[in-house]
This record gives sequence, C-alpha cells and structure tokens, in this order.
Amino acid sequence: MSSQIPFWQRTFSSLKYRDYRLYWYGSCTEHIGQQMETMASAWLMMELTNSPFYLGLLTFCRIAPLFFFALIGGVIADRFDRRNLLNFSFWASAVVSTALLILARTGLIAPWHLLLAAALTAGIIGINHPARDALIPHLTPKEDWMNAIALDTISVRTASILSSPLAGYLISLYGTTPLFGVRTIGVVLAALWLMRANIPATATTARNQSALENLVRGLKFVSAQGLMLSLIAVFALREFQHEMSTVFLPFFASSILHAGAAGFGYLNMAQGIGGVAGLVGVASLGNYKHKGRLIIVSGIIVGMLLIFFAYSKVLLLSVFLLVAANSFGTVFENVGRAALQTIIPDEMRGRIMSLREVIRGFFGAWVSYALGLGGEYLGVVTTSMLLGLFIIFSVLAIYVSIPAFRKL
Repeated sequence: MSSQIPFWQRTFSSLKYRDYRLYWYGSCTEHIGQQMETMASAWLMMELTNSPFYLGLLTFCRIAPLFFFALIGGVIADRFDRRNLLNFSFWASAVVSTALLILARTGLIAPWHLLLAAALTAGIIGINHPARDALIPHLTPKEDWMNAIALDTISVRTASILSSPLAGYLISLYGTTPLFGVRTIGVVLAALWLMRANIPATATTARNQSALENLVRGLKFVSAQGLMLSLIAVFALREFQHEMSTVFLPFFASSILHAGAAGFGYLNMAQGIGGVAGLVGVASLGNYKHKGRLIIVSGIIVGMLLIFFAYSKVLLLSVFLLVAANSFGTVFENVGRAALQTIIPDEMRGRIMSLREVIRGFFGAWVSYALGLGGEYLGVVTTSMLLGLFIIFSVLAIYVSIPAFRKL
C-alpha cells in the first residue's frame, strides 16, 4: 500500500501533523541561524588571531561542556516537560547571540568572548538535544517516528546547504556581525512556533527515583553491553570527521585552496549536500539486514576520502570530496544510530541516546584541541591525512574485536 503513495508524499509524511510541522519549522530556522553563527565565529576568530590553535580552542569550547550537560540533559528529558526545556534552550541561545551581536557591532569583541559564547552554547545544546530526541515521538503516531526523525535530521543538513554559501557571501560583503543577529531571529522564531503546538505533558516513571539513580542506572546498563558501546564508538569516529572540518576548513579555504570566504562557504555547503544525500540513501535502504557491514564499509570510505581531500589543491575537487565524505559519513552515523535504537529499552531511550552528545563533548572536544595543535606544528594537510588513517584502522578494529557487530 505504501508503495502506491507518491514518493514526495511518503518522504514528507510527518509534516501533515500540525504539531510536528510547527516543531520542524522551528528546527529549520534554529539551525540556519546556528550554522551562520558557527561560521561567523570561526571566521572572526581567524581574523582576530590567524591561529589554527585558537580555531581548535574555539571548537573545544563549543563542544567540551556537552560531556557534562548532555548527561544532565538526558536525565532531565526523562523527568520534566520536554517542550519547556526546548523553549528554555531557545531563549537562552537568543541571549548569547544578542550579546555577541552587540560586542561585534561596537568593535569590543575579543577572542575570549567567542570562547565563552561557544562554551555557553554547548551547555544549552546539552539540554536541547536530549529533550528534542525525547519529544519527537510525541508529535507523530508511532508508524511515522522514523520519518519524523529523518526529517528532523534533514532540516539540520538543509540548513547547512542553504545558509553556508549565504553566510560566506555576507561575510565577504559585510563582515561577520550581521550573522549573529540571524541566529537570534532563528531561535526566537523556533520558540514562538513551538509555543503554538498542542503537546500534552508526557507521563514518566523516572521521578520515582532520584536523578542520580536515573543516571547511574543508565550508565550501568550501557557499560555492560559491548555491542552498544561499539555503536556509541561509531558516533565518536563520526565526530572526529566533523571536528576536522570545523577546525581546518577556514585554513583549507584561505591558505591551501586560496578561495577566501566564498570558498569557505562552498566547502561548508558541500558538507550539507553530502549529509542530505546520505540521509536519502539511508531512507531508501529500508530495514537493511547487514547494518554492521555497511557501517564498516562506509567508515573505511570516509577515511579514504578525508585523505584525498587533505591533498587536493582544487576547490571544485575539494567540494566534490567533501560531498562524498559527508554522504558516507552520514550513512556511517545514521545506520549506527538505527542499529542502536533497535537494542535500547524504551524506558531508557532518552538517557542512552543522550550519550551521543556526551561522546561529542568528550571525544570531540579533545580531538578538536589535538587537531589545533597538530595543525599548528604538523600542518593541516598532514594532520588531516593522519585523521583519515585513524578512522580507517579504528573501524576495522571494531569489526574484528566485537563479534556481535558482524551480525547486525
């Protein structure tokens, strides 16, 4: 029966539900603003310092607090109203972005302002993302959950595609200041749309225990599951790829490809295009039976493409390689995410899925810091090549050492 439904109607089926549609609009505006602010902060930091180390430190501050706040956010998302948590995160983000806008407009902004704002934003995201993951199943019927999750991810990727070249163009014409204002507008719109949604309070049993007991129970469960730990490691490796792009793309665009701010925008756009292409590919697979093999093959290809990208001197080729790398990286991550969802008890879903952000905060922060040091002393090309090799060997190690992984 579903095969008789037109392709686009199947693809966007969750948007027929009013509450999800309002949520999705907010996700689009929120992430358009977030992508623009991320690019503006990175470019402004490069202008202020001209240092790979400071760019790495900026990324470190953007994700390090996730390690702590995502743990708390996962517990909170199982104990309190998810819509209120999301709205809190939206208004808090608006305050941070408005402060950056004022500092940039008055010419008072300094590197430490960007570092502090990045750390505060990371703390806010640590609360936002677990609440978001826990809220989505309450916006559509169960049969549309997978579609709703996919569309939510597509909103993030599409935001990158649409906003990245525009951000690069605006930076080249007007500087970075206006982009902080776009972020403020985006999160305010997200809050206003979510306030219009009719979302009932969700019943929870988590309050029968203390928050600490909730946290300890979830961590004990995960630590006893080797297969679950290996799938969480997939998120860590995907984060390594992401941090390489975040830390080094300004230098690849400026110093290696000599493409300036506009080229920086195209490279970021390539990542968004690759992400959407990968999501469409995953959606077309259905309930694929050999998830473990697909994860391994995708991870190896990602590592190889990062090595090729490191040595590219042509903007068009670099854009193509980033599209391909992020397409396979998205397959790598989302097939792993789907496999993990199939083995999680529903009553622990919020806490366990929040570990994606914990991994991002812990591994991503230290990787970004190490990449900054590597770029400073070894050069961005050599460091990117070594990271590609690391991803390849790590993926192979998971496949060899975890027999259950091969049966996914």
